[in-house]
Formats: sequence, C-alpha cells, structure tokens
Amino acid sequence: MNDISLSELPSDFGNLRLLEKCELRDNRLTTLPQSFSQLVRLEFLDLGANDFRDLPIVLGNLPSLTELWMDDNELQSVPAELGNIQCLQQLDLSENNISSLPEEISGLVSLCDLNLSVNNLNCLPNSFGELKKLTVLKLNQNQLLTLTASIGGCTSLQELYLTENFLSALPPTIGDLDSMFLLNVDQNQLSELPTEIRKCTSLNILSVRENLLRRLPNEIGQCSRLRVLDVSGNR
Repeated sequence: MNDISLSELPSDFGNLRLLEKCELRDNRLTTLPQSFSQLVRLEFLDLGANDFRDLPIVLGNLPSLTELWMDDNELQSVPAELGNIQCLQQLDLSENNISSLPEEISGLVSLCDLNLSVNNLNCLPNSFGELKKLTVLKLNQNQLLTLTASIGGCTSLQELYLTENFLSALPPTIGDLDSMFLLNVDQNQLSELPTEIRKCTSLNILSVRENLLRRLPNEIGQCSRLRVLDVSGNR
C-alpha cells in the first residue's frame, strides 16, 4: 500500500494476525490504530515518508519485528517503549526532527544497523554502549557536540559515520572499537585525534576531511590495516 495517499488505517487492521510484512511508505499517515499491536508475527514494517510526528507506542508491542523504517517523517522524539522490541535488527529514523533518544534504547539488544542521519541530536544517551550487536551507525548531519564515551561499549561496531556535526573531540574510548574498519568524521571541528586511535586495529578507512587538524598523532602508525586516510581540507 505504498504511495496511495492513505491517511489512516481501519481500526480493525490488527485482525490481520498472520501479517509478516507491511509496506505503507509514501502516504499521509499520522497514527496507527491500537489494534496494530496485535500483529505479533510482523517482521518488516515500512512507514517511511509519512506524516508521523510521534513514533507510535504500539510498535513496542510487536515482538517479532526485525526491520523498521520510519525515515522522512516529522518525528520529534523516540518513546521509551521502542526499547521493548528485542528482535529489532535494522532501524531507520533518518530525516526527522529527533532531538534526543531515551536511555531505554539500550533494550534493542539485537540491533545491528541504526540510521539516525539528518536529525537534531546533540548527544547520545549514556546507555548507548549497551548495543553490543550494533555494526553500522549513521549519525551524519546532526547537531552533535560530543560523542558519548559509552560508544566504546559497542564492540561489534564496524562502520561509524559522523559527518557534518559539531564534534570538537572524539572520546578516548573510540579505541575500544577494535572491529571498526570505517570511521568518517568529515566536516566537524576536530582539532586532534585521540592517541587511542592506535587500538583500532581493524581500521581500514579513516576520513577526517574539513576539520581543524594541525597534525596527526604518531600513534596512527600503529593502525597497520589502514588503506585510506583522507585529511584534506584541514589547517
């Protein structure tokens, strides 16, 4: 039911209890019926490019949901109930107006891929490091002033995208990400890289274009797998 100008779902939509995949992209939806919580077999849900201002709380009652797309809406915040979806593996909340995340996001224990690009986030919750299975994190084009030290707890992280934020430093715990092979921090305000970068032994691609770097730490020489280093546009 993509792109049919749908503005609401019938109140008994939840009677479709065998439903496993639901695509409702490019409509005019602002809410979901309460009965939606009865879709206990639903695994894939695409609500991208609608008019949601709030992420429906009923989504927290979908125990089988593994993939959720809510990009290109008008979301202001994320409810704590989202953390109840313990099977969720992929979550796209990009292109919204989200300014903060709840501590309860740590409940997404199966989450592998998280896209929060193009929002208004200025920080991440301290519980973020409990996302132990997270492999891809996209935070491009936000308002991040700092990166929580708990990021070091995301020990499965392989790709970290932080372009076009306002970061003046990276936490020393970035060195705990020994599975990370791509780090992109282009267009921030970094004046230096932490010496702990040496511990990122899997790092293959490092891009820090258009920052305020004057030099690189000597320790970067210990990143023996580094194949691409882009520091263009610095001082």
